[in-house]
Amino acid sequence: GIIGAMDNDRGGVGGAPKATIVPVRVLCDSQGSLSDVIDGIYWAADPDGGDADVINLSLGIPDRYDVLYDALAYAQSEGVTVVAAGGNCSTDNAGCPGQATYPAAFSAELDGVIAVAATTSADQRASFSYVNSYVTIAAPGAGIASTVPGSYGSKSGTSMASPIVAASAALLKARCPALTPLEIRNQLTTTGQDLGAPGTDTSFGAGLVRADHALVAAC
Repeated sequence: GIIGAMDNDRGGVGGAPKATIVPVRVLCDSQGSLSDVIDGIYWAADPDGGDADVINLSLGIPDRYDVLYDALAYAQSEGVTVVAAGGNCSTDNAGCPGQATYPAAFSAELDGVIAVAATTSADQRASFSYVNSYVTIAAPGAGIASTVPGSYGSKSGTSMASPIVAASAALLKARCPALTPLEIRNQLTTTGQDLGAPGTDTSFGAGLVRADHALVAAC
């Protein structure tokens, strides 16, 4: 819903309402196996499978696995931009410094991965949003209204921020089909709105995503 909800006067409009959504179910009630996530990434990126241009991963695990890296590297090799939730803190309002969540943390190793932090409506870091050097960019993630099963609702988390960036990546790809994952990442980060400490920082990465600015400068 955050990405693709249509403008039909019934609720909120998604960030890329004309995008084609390729639903790949890898979780059940927020639980699932790493192997299912990996299979889903391979299928979505495969030209004979989902043939996706952008993959949103609003999920995370605390450990680094080479098999997950390999799946993301495959997606990148197929020209797919992967956008991942930067991670949420359960109790630490300092942003859980030093901790990592994957696949977002692979942004430090793979050009095609974008790790997303969450901001509030006041353009501050959401208290639950991880503080880490792998954060690429930030997006609104507190009190985000969107579709929920059978209705509409509001939720908070980097899982809500991630699809906002994924929608921005989809708009860029639609406007400039030749853009590579690295070029999409660079376009989003160089046109972001700087927040926090001047320049790139561990709370917001390159700043608040600005799809409007990125599209003006595209191609």
